[in-house]
Amino acid sequence: MAAADTRAERCDRSVPTRERKLRITRGCLDVLAQFRNPVAIITKNHLVTRDIDILRELAACNAAAVNVSVTSLDPTLQRVLEPRTTSPQGRLDAIEQHSCSKNSSWRNGRAHNSPAH
Repeated sequence: MAAADTRAERCDRSVPTRERKLRITRGCLDVLAQFRNPVAIITKNHLVTRDIDILRELAACNAAAVNVSVTSLDPTLQRVLEPRTTSPQGRLDAIEQHSCSKNSSWRNGRAHNSPAH
């Protein structure tokens, strides 16, 4: 492993790939929806749009909160700070898709923005 790798990169490198294949989060959300158990999601990944239907169901019971972390809107800086994560535009697209889906967890949610220095 290269010395430039950060601990987060080593831990998170294959998570989105495994999630796309195994759909573990969707399975958990299915169980949470079945029992109307509240859930809060903070993510950097556009993949959360895959679960709009379940999140809408949970939001109807006030049982869902979804937040997208946006570190920087500058794609070059974002790739340095968070390599192999969804681009800033992809994150904004995820926010837009959820807000257009009438998903109240997103209408009431927020994107966390940290100013780039």
